[in-house]
Amino acid sequence: MKVDFGMYTFHEYVRLIYSKLMTILFFRPARIIRHPVRIRGYKHIKLSAGFTTGYFCRIEAFSLENDTTMFFGKNLSMGDFCHITSLEKVVIGDNVLIGSSVFISDHDHGSTNLDDMKMIPSKRALITSPVFIENNVWIGEKAIILKGVTLGENSIIAAGSVVTKNVPAYSVVAGVPAKVIIEHNVNPS
Repeated sequence: MKVDFGMYTFHEYVRLIYSKLMTILFFRPARIIRHPVRIRGYKHIKLSAGFTTGYFCRIEAFSLENDTTMFFGKNLSMGDFCHITSLEKVVIGDNVLIGSSVFISDHDHGSTNLDDMKMIPSKRALITSPVFIENNVWIGEKAIILKGVTLGENSIIAAGSVVTKNVPAYSVVAGVPAKVIIEHNVNPS
């Protein structure tokens, strides 16, 4: 007799059960954080209901002031192999969908001036600027969101894009560096 497990294999169900138990024990109010996962600086992270990760995500929150630097909104879902890191502030809104292998950071190791470039990269001063991702944003696979960027509500970031500037609400950006390819003018109601 063959057992129909639907879209998952028996092995995957076991992994999901383990991840769900770990989430209930250590990461409330998240929906499920799939293991293995690497979370550093958990005391600087605020999770909201419905938070979901894929496998092998790396989430790192540091703080010079010992406060919360990373905020995840309700029903945020991220794919496998995502890396999100904050030193000053990364705020991700509600109902955000993040594809696999996405990188989001609010800091860089040094600037591009000649004096900084002469230094060993690990010795350069960290330069920070907050990242804000508003509600209902969709970020495609392997996109990179760099420091100082705001992604407007309901925007779409194409797969593989490198976002270095703010993205207007209700727009689509693509490319390296990302440029607006579709923009809808929506009046607030």
